[in-house]
Amino acid sequence: MLFNLFNIVVMTFASAAYGQSNVRRTMGIKDSLPVPLWSTASLLIPVIAFFYVSRAPASFSVRVGYSLAQLGYVLFVAGIATGTFLIFRLTKRSRVLIAAVLAFLLGTILSNIGP
Repeated sequence: MLFNLFNIVVMTFASAAYGQSNVRRTMGIKDSLPVPLWSTASLLIPVIAFFYVSRAPASFSVRVGYSLAQLGYVLFVAGIATGTFLIFRLTKRSRVLIAAVLAFLLGTILSNIGP
């Protein structure tokens, strides 16, 4: 435990030190956030959509389908605007757009199955 604490302290100071890019690279310290911020934040839209539909008397498949359709919209906008959706590790525009179409189609099918 003491060794782990020592490692945390060393890595903290190494990442904050000026001109120590070689040390940070050797230790595997990245300067970026652990998760992609914009794609993670945009996932709130399908979550909010799920809870919005939950207010109405709808089956679970309708709720999931509606939120998947909203995810399809989000992926489509991300595919057009940036070409990546890094929270799902989609780094090519074609893959993002394919995922958008699949999410939208699956969401549409699930939304129309329910009673």
